[in-house]
Amino acid sequence: MLKRRLKNCKSKEEVNNVMHNEINMIRKEDPDRDMKLKAVLKAEKEFKKSGDFRRLPDEKKRNPGN
Repeated sequence: MLKRRLKNCKSKEEVNNVMHNEINMIRKEDPDRDMKLKAVLKAEKEFKKSGDFRRLPDEKKRNPGN
């Protein structure tokens, strides 16, 4: 599911926000925290090596009226 969310990102900024949120959702009390963090960071590393990531703009285009 994380990989799908990363592929749907429209900017590198959005990728960073998704990753930040994903990491923050892993509770500190979770006995599997280390394993989950490693899996999330591995998915991030793989995505950032992909052409999909390299093609993204740094920031999402903002609407001038917003």
